[in-house]
Amino acid sequence: MCEAAWELVTNERARERRGAGGLVDALAESVQAAIDSGRRMGSECVNLEHFVLQHGHHWTIDTTQPLPRGFPPGERGQCHANATRLVTQHEDLVYVEGYVLHTSLPIRHAWVQLPGGDAVDTTFAGLEHLSTLEYFGVPFQTDFLLMTSLKAGEFMSLIDDYPARWPLLSASSAELAEALWSPD
Repeated sequence: MCEAAWELVTNERARERRGAGGLVDALAESVQAAIDSGRRMGSECVNLEHFVLQHGHHWTIDTTQPLPRGFPPGERGQCHANATRLVTQHEDLVYVEGYVLHTSLPIRHAWVQLPGGDAVDTTFAGLEHLSTLEYFGVPFQTDFLLMTSLKAGEFMSLIDDYPARWPLLSASSAELAEALWSPD
């Protein structure tokens, strides 16, 4: 399953369909490096970037635009907590976790998806020197997010859950169906 998904990600047409360029290329380089080195973090995906490419979507966000009404600016360095608070306060939002391309480096990050598919990032909001940022991430079901946070006792990354040895990277299709959000 892993190699078939990787072929899809590296396929030029697949990248065009996903709508992303530089960020997908940077994530794909990380996956290729893990494959070349023989390192595996999970049975289904070789690393975090592979999981995000396999299950994620592309967004761009203009961080210079004002936040929607009722969305306070988030605390810097607390993206997981900021996004989790928003989805608990607004039940029509979806928590998304993945990567943002910042100064040509992919950084693990969390944000929210609005009804209709647009995204909002309260952590980077108002940072005029950043302007439009490229995001690629995986939308998660709120129940899975809250259950995982409750078990951990903190707001944390769902994908980079190193204390539990990265369970999503080895999850079965049934387990993923309980974790991943789908518009259907």
